[in-house]
Amino acid sequence: MTATVEQPSFTERFFTRALRHTTRRWIVIVAATVIAFHSTWLQLIDEIRAGTTGGYVLIVPPLVAIVAIGITRQRRNELPIHDRQTDIITAVLLLLIALAIKGLLMPRYATNYQVMHLDVLAAWVFVCGACVAMFGLRVTAAYWQAWAMLFLSSPVLYRIVLVESGGTKLAAGQVTFVLAATAIGLATRRTRARGFFYGSATFVTGLFVLILIDQRWPDASIAVSQYVPAVIATLVVGAGAYLWTYRGLAPRTLPPNPVSIPQAVRGALCIVVAALLAALVPLPDQRLTPVSEGPPYSGTATQIVPPGWVQLSSVDYDWPRAYFRQGSVLRRQMIRAEEPNPD
Repeated sequence: MTATVEQPSFTERFFTRALRHTTRRWIVIVAATVIAFHSTWLQLIDEIRAGTTGGYVLIVPPLVAIVAIGITRQRRNELPIHDRQTDIITAVLLLLIALAIKGLLMPRYATNYQVMHLDVLAAWVFVCGACVAMFGLRVTAAYWQAWAMLFLSSPVLYRIVLVESGGTKLAAGQVTFVLAATAIGLATRRTRARGFFYGSATFVTGLFVLILIDQRWPDASIAVSQYVPAVIATLVVGAGAYLWTYRGLAPRTLPPNPVSIPQAVRGALCIVVAALLAALVPLPDQRLTPVSEGPPYSGTATQIVPPGWVQLSSVDYDWPRAYFRQGSVLRRQMIRAEEPNPD
């Protein structure tokens, strides 16, 4: 008689290793980022409720995660070149840069905080430094396409593109599902033609949903135009691409993580210290410019002309609709006193 020993399946071995070497480390990174920039995430939620365009930031991490998953499927065996000293130096430098952006650079542009949101850029740099500390510089650099998308979608560049596109709800939706199309294109880019096909399919699907929302629900908030087309297009095309290519295939084996558990623990200590320091830095005060008390509110953008004055003309500006929201109005009134006062 021969005894047979049941071996764990390939899938079981893969997910056990992934849980041990990846999931726990990502839990540390995500928790540290949430704690370090908790005020930023609360501010973004308030902006979504107020109907501004800054809420798109919350959809960027899932899109970048899709790119990372696609790159993981495409990775090949890599040379076992690893320098832990370089990892720690690079990680500490990136974490210090994130602290400098939030603690030094952001206060210098306090009056433009909501437009620039430099704290979001600091959060992305923080995540990059944490990944270097937990996974190593070589592994982190293998996902350079995901990092490029993350940094290029920072609020400063997003606002510039949005304003140049008109600043409307339609433009906000278009810019956001362009990010979704880019994510799907990069995730499925085993060949250029393949990535272009799925990226274009995501763009067309998102455009169709956006036009439908604009026609059927014209009064929907700007967050609906930003989230719904991008999410639907990503789910539909992404799921279709996965089922067409990878259904029934076993997960790919990946090179072992060069950062051992004791090394990762020391890296986690650096991340925790940086997170606590970043959490102590407050957001800029949004009430920096003193505004004197003006005439009573009339219910519209037009101010009541006080007695003894006459209105000569008024000018309406359209640029606030691109910077803030579609209901924003800026009206300038030129008035002159009927009787001059020598004093």
